[in-house]
Amino acid sequence: RTLMRGVVDSLKLYVQYFAEGRIAGSELYNNSPVVLDSFRLADGKKSAKFRLHILDGEQYTLHPYSGEEDEVEPQKGHFGRFFSWKGHTFLFHRRTGEKIPNFKEIIITISEPDKIAQQYAGKLGVSRREYSFVLDLSMKDYVPEKAVDILNKLYTVYDLATKADKNQVSRNTLKFIDERLRILTGDLAGVEGQIVSFKEKHDISIEAETNVSMLLNELQEYDKKIAELGLQRSLMDRMKELLESNSSREEILPAAFDFEDQGLNALIGQYNERVLQRNRLLQGSTPDNPAVQAVELELQKLHRALLDNLALAREQLEARIRQVEGKAAQLLSKTRSIPRVERDLLQIQRQQSIKENLFLYLLQKREETALTLAVTSSDFRIVDPPARFQAKIVKPKAQVVRALALMLGIGLPILFIFLVELFNTKIQSEEDVTSRTAAPLLGKVAQSRKKAFLVVRKGSRSAVAEMFRLLRTNLNFLLPEGSRQVLLVTSSASGEGKTFITANLGMSLALSGKRTLLVGMDLRKPRLSKNLGQAAPKGLTHYLIGEADLDELIVPLSDKHPNLFLICSGPQPPNPAELLMQKDKMQTLMSYLRQQFDLILLDSPPVGMVADPLLLGEYTDGTLFVLRDGYTRKEALKMVDELYTSQKLPHLAIIINGIKMQKGYGYGYGYGYGYGYGYGYGYGGYYEE
Repeated sequence: RTLMRGVVDSLKLYVQYFAEGRIAGSELYNNSPVVLDSFRLADGKKSAKFRLHILDGEQYTLHPYSGEEDEVEPQKGHFGRFFSWKGHTFLFHRRTGEKIPNFKEIIITISEPDKIAQQYAGKLGVSRREYSFVLDLSMKDYVPEKAVDILNKLYTVYDLATKADKNQVSRNTLKFIDERLRILTGDLAGVEGQIVSFKEKHDISIEAETNVSMLLNELQEYDKKIAELGLQRSLMDRMKELLESNSSREEILPAAFDFEDQGLNALIGQYNERVLQRNRLLQGSTPDNPAVQAVELELQKLHRALLDNLALAREQLEARIRQVEGKAAQLLSKTRSIPRVERDLLQIQRQQSIKENLFLYLLQKREETALTLAVTSSDFRIVDPPARFQAKIVKPKAQVVRALALMLGIGLPILFIFLVELFNTKIQSEEDVTSRTAAPLLGKVAQSRKKAFLVVRKGSRSAVAEMFRLLRTNLNFLLPEGSRQVLLVTSSASGEGKTFITANLGMSLALSGKRTLLVGMDLRKPRLSKNLGQAAPKGLTHYLIGEADLDELIVPLSDKHPNLFLICSGPQPPNPAELLMQKDKMQTLMSYLRQQFDLILLDSPPVGMVADPLLLGEYTDGTLFVLRDGYTRKEALKMVDELYTSQKLPHLAIIINGIKMQKGYGYGYGYGYGYGYGYGYGYGGYYEE
C-alpha cells in the first residue's frame, strides 16, 4: 500500500472522471474534456462526487451527483480560475483535441488517496515463474491504459524505494562526516591564522623555516596515522552511543570507514542489513509477524555482539594509538636541539598538518560516499514492460456469458417444468393418464361454461354435448352391442364428476332411442336425484330393507326425455355395504332391470374411498372410471391400473372430465354451414361460433 500510495499521488488516481451511459458509466482516463488541476475540500470532507456541466469553452456549472437540484441558481465557473462551491475550492481547465470526446456532462469523483492505494494494491497480481527469479506482475482494471500506467509507475516507485533503503547507510555516514568537517574547518582556520601571526611577529628566516619543514615532513606520517586512528576511535564511540540509545534498533550505523578489525566490519554490515530488512517487512506486516520476529531475534544477537566487539576493538585501537604516539614523541624529542622560535613554529605547523590531513581524509571519504549514492543500481530489471496490446478481457467473458445464457435459457425452463412436475400431484394431460395405467381411455369431457347440471338436451349443439355423443359412440368399442346393458360409473374420490357423467351420458343414450335407467347406487352421499331435481317416495334403500317393491322404484324423467328413467338412492342407511351384500335382492333387482331397459347406468360411490363399487362389480358389464383434470391425484392411477389388471371391475375404461377449453388434448376437427353459423370441436379445444 505504501508503494501504491506513491503511484496514486504521482498519477493523481484519486481524481476520476466518468461519462454517464444508459446502463453504466465509463471512465474517461487521460481523455476527459475537463481536468481538475488542484482542489481543496471543505472542512471535515475527505471525498466528493459531483456533476460538471460544460456550458461553453470558458464556463461550466457544478451540480450534486445525487440528482437533487440546487436550491438556488447554480453559479457559473470559469476554466482556469479558482471556483468555490459548497465549501470546496476547485481549479479546472478545459481540454480539446482530436481524441478528446465532446461530452457536455462529466461526473467527477474525488476519493481518499489511501483508499485508492489500498484498492489498487488489492488488484495487483504477483506470481513467480517456476525455476526462475522472474516475477510476473498483472493488474485487473476497467481501463487497460490505466493499468499499464500504474504498473510502469510502480516500477519507478519501487526502484526509488529500494535505492532509498540501500542509500540509508550512506546518508548516515555523510551526516557523520559533515559534522566532523564542520568542526575541523573552524579548527584549521584558527591554526592557519596562528602560523601567519607567528611568522610576522618573529620574522622567521627562510633557513629556519626550511629546517622546520624537513623535521615536519618526518612527523607528518606519524601524525596522519594518529589522526586516522583517532577518527576511528570517535566513530566507535558514536556507534556505541547509537547502540546503547537505540533500544528499538531502527538506527542505521555509519559504515564508510573500514576498521582494522575485519570481524567488526562484518558485524556492522550484517546489523545494517537486518535493520533494513526489518523495516521493509514492517511496511507490509505487523511486529507480531513471524518473519519480523525472526529478524528481530537476529538483531538482538547482533546488537549484543556489536557492543562486545566494539569494546574489545577500542582497547586494541587505544594500544595502537599509544604505540604510534610513542614513535612520534621520540622524533619530536630531537627538536630540542633547534632554537626555541623554530621549535614553536614546528609545533604550530604540526597542528596544521594534522588537521589538514584529517580534513583531506574526510573529504575523500565524503566523495566516496557521495559517489556510492550516485551510482546505486537497482536490484531488478524489467524484462517486458506492460503494454496495451497485452490486455485481454477478464470479465465478463463473452463465451461464458453466452454459455450461461444458453444454460439459463434451456435449463431454467427445464428446471421450472421439472419442479412443476415434481410438486404437481394432479393429472394435467392425457399423457399423465396413459403413462401410468394400461386401462383404455374411453373419452374426454370438457368443462362446461354453463352452470346447468344436465348439459345434454334434445337439439343441443354445444361442444360438451358433442363430447358426450362421442363418448356414447366409443361405448361400442368398449362393449359390443347386446352385452353392455349395465355400466358402473365410479371415481377415485368425491368431486370428480361421476354423477355429472352418469346423468349426461344417460341423457345422450336416451336421445339415441335407448331406454336408459339411471340408478343412484351411492347410498352414502346420494346426489343424482337431487341434481336432477327429482324426488321419489321410494328409493333403493327402501327396496333393500324390504319396504318397497321393484315397480315402485322406477321414476320416469318425462320432462327430460321419454326414454330416461331414474331410481333414487333413498334415505341414507347406517350400513350401506351390508345392504349391497344382499345377493338375492341385488340379483333379483338387476334381473328385473335388465328385462325392462336397454342400458342401465349405476352411479356408485368412489372406489378409492369405500368398497361399495367392488360389491357391484359382479352385476355389471362394464366400468367407467371418471378422472378429473387438475383435480385427481396421480397416485390414484396406480389403483386404477391395479383394478384394470386384476379385473376386479369388469371392462374398466377411463373418462377424463373437466378439461379446460384452452388445453389441447389429442386431435380436433370442425365443420360449418353456409347459413352464418357453425361449430368445431376437438378433444379439449372446443369453441362455439
